[in-house]
Order: sequence, then C-alpha cells, then structure tokens
Amino acid sequence: MQIRLSLKALSTLTVLMLFASVIFVSTEYAKGSTPKKSDFATFYFAACVMTDPEVPNSQIYDYPQPSLYSKYGITEKPMRYGYSIGAAYLLAPISLFSFKTAKIVCNVLNVITYVTAVAVVLWLRQVFGLRFIILLAVSLFWAPFLCNQMEVQTNTLILLFIALSVFLAEKKLPVFGGFFLGIASLFKLYPIIIAVVLGLKNWRITASCLLTFGASFLIPNSTAWFSSLDKSLYRYHSYPFHWLTHVDPLFFVIYVLIIASVTAFAAYTARHADYAALTSLALSGTLLIMPVINYHHFSVLIFCFICLFASVKTLPPWLTGAAILSFLLVYCDPLQWPFLHESLITRWPILSGGLFILWLSQVYLSLSRPLPHHKSHVAQVTVKF
Repeated sequence: MQIRLSLKALSTLTVLMLFASVIFVSTEYAKGSTPKKSDFATFYFAACVMTDPEVPNSQIYDYPQPSLYSKYGITEKPMRYGYSIGAAYLLAPISLFSFKTAKIVCNVLNVITYVTAVAVVLWLRQVFGLRFIILLAVSLFWAPFLCNQMEVQTNTLILLFIALSVFLAEKKLPVFGGFFLGIASLFKLYPIIIAVVLGLKNWRITASCLLTFGASFLIPNSTAWFSSLDKSLYRYHSYPFHWLTHVDPLFFVIYVLIIASVTAFAAYTARHADYAALTSLALSGTLLIMPVINYHHFSVLIFCFICLFASVKTLPPWLTGAAILSFLLVYCDPLQWPFLHESLITRWPILSGGLFILWLSQVYLSLSRPLPHHKSHVAQVTVKF
C-alpha cells in the first residue's frame, strides 16, 4: 500500500522531529555538563532557599556557601543570585526535584515555553499553514535560544510572558497583558520599558505592569534585590558600553540618550500601530542600550525577527535584506556560537552591529511604514478593564 503524505503533513512531521531533537540534544548537554559555576545552580539554590523554613529568603542574595548549597544536593557552584525574590518564589517548584532531574525538567520546559511563544507571535501575525511550520522550524535553531538551552537560562520564560502580554492586549485585555509584563519584570527589568511603550496605545498596560511589579515588594526583604544588583551584574558588558566607557563614561550616557530618544519618538509616532510592532521596536532599542548582557539574552529577539519575516511581502527589498543581514550577524557571529558561550561579548562588535541594524529597521517601519495592523480574528470580549 502506498502511503502518500501531503507537503503540509510532511512539514509538520519534520518540525516535530526537529522539536524532539532540540529537546534531546539540550537535555543531554544539560545532564552531562559539569561547569565549575552554573546559572542554573543559582536558580536551583534560590528555589531551595524559598522552600526551606530554616533559611531566611534574603539568604539568596548572599554569596552561596558550600556548606549551604551542598545541603540541597547541588553539584555545581552557584553564582550570586541577581533576580527578585518574587522570581525566586516562581522558581520554587523546581526544588521538588533533585538537582540533576530539575535541570532536565527545566530544559524541556524551556523548549515548550519557547515554541509556545513563537507560535503566539506567528498567530499575532496571522501566519498559518506551511509558512507557520517553516518559520517555527527555523526558530528552533535560533542560536541564542540554543545557548539559552545549554545554559538552562530563563529567557524563554520571559519571551513567553512578553508574547502572552501582546496576545492579551490584542484581545482587548490590557490589564492582564500588563500583569504578564510585570511578572516578566521580576526576572529582568527591561519588560517595564516595553510596558511603557505599549502604554502609548493603552495606559492600562503600563499601570497594570507597574502595579504588579510594585506589589511584589510586599514580600519581605524584596528591596534587597536592588542593593545586590551591583554585586551580581559584573560578568558581561555590551560592546557599546565596553568601548564608549573606555573613551569616556559620558559618551555611553549620550549614546543611551540618543537611542532612547529616537526609540521614544518612533514609538510615539507609531502609537496607533499594533502591539506586536511596538513591542519589536521596544525590544530592539532596549537590548541595544543594555550595559550588561550575554548571548542567551538575545533569545527574545526571535519576537522581532518573526514579526519582520512574517511581513516580508509588504517590506521594500532593501529592508528585507537588512533584516536578513541583521539575523545573520546575530546568528552567525562565530565568536558567540553557543558552544563557545564563555566568550565575552565585550570583545566583538559583530553582534552589536546586527542588533543596531535590527533597531534601525524597526525605527524605519515606525516612522514611515509601520507593520500593518492585523484585525484580530478572536471573538471580541465585551468586558472592559
């Protein structure tokens, strides 16, 4: 009997195989890697402290001592924790597993959250069928995402929260959209900037985000997060920060003001564009001025590239070329390949150049030809917040 598979079915099967391969490779790496220091060990340590009644929650901001983290069965040396206490409580469930099992579980969940986030962005851009499958397959091999997997980081969770916030805003639920941005801000502060930009279109998003973020400080000892930032943010600096501060620190301040001002002006000009377009602009501009950054942080940039490539038919050829060049510069930077993730980003301008081109593309779209507003095909919700 001859079995005939349609192109769509074959493509779906291919994506499923790629999906399984990414899970397998990343979990095997996570299971077998034994670095001297580990971010995941830091997350697991914080989660265990949150569930340990004998240890105060503020202990997570002290440099982990072997006598304490060995108590939790951690076989890698944790680094200093740099997230909020609220984020530590969100991570607390992983303490139910042993250290090695938790590492594998988190790696698998990272893949699931990443694929879900990409699917949401594709839905927002009304990409279906074969194009959906192709773009989803390409996203699985996004190099910063692979780096995120190998280091078992939390960037895919932040990406999911950002995608859900945009999704809910498009469904006329801005309060819930702002809530998810507030939750994302417990891990990294930059989602607050996204909320401010989206607030140009609906102020409820900004208000809900700030309220959620502020409410997290009702947890005892939460303010210790800010006093610990200068101790935890010392490892990797962006190329602009590294180069400009070596000339004069004032130059970096001027650089940030220029990028922020242009981004703010472009966002205000495009405030009637859809939420996904505004988010892409805010993401690219924010990451461009972040002084401390690592390669896996760029996992969230897949949001911007999906939005661009999904609308490629409406873009001028030169802008399509710029988007592809930016993608390749970020993806193919040979000194930042995930297997060489210990390299310092401060040493090479290739990655920053790719991000700068992406930002310029978003600014151009906002000022002259913003991405078209797609009417939501989800049933309108009559409840207003």
